[in-house]
Amino acid sequence: MIRNKRRDRATAEMASLLRTIAIGVILETQDDCCPWCGLLLDPCGAVEVDHHIPVSEGGPTELFNLRVLCRRCNQAKGRMMPDEFARLTGHDLV
Repeated sequence: MIRNKRRDRATAEMASLLRTIAIGVILETQDDCCPWCGLLLDPCGAVEVDHHIPVSEGGPTELFNLRVLCRRCNQAKGRMMPDEFARLTGHDLV
């Protein structure tokens, strides 16, 4: 039982580390800004990872399909396709 808890904790720590690295890599390609509203993002702050093409529409969980958004834009976009969100908000990708 103790071994499983240690393994679970190590797995969770690795997942957290990989998420942090992925956010840094993605933000670098976005010039550290939310691609929808242009807000400067702090990788250690309140950022959210978004599937550019939603999983519900067949979008994969791979780096090329992930964007780091500010919380406001991610919550507003939800499961919308990028073109639908752009029409709704009047935002274009920055």
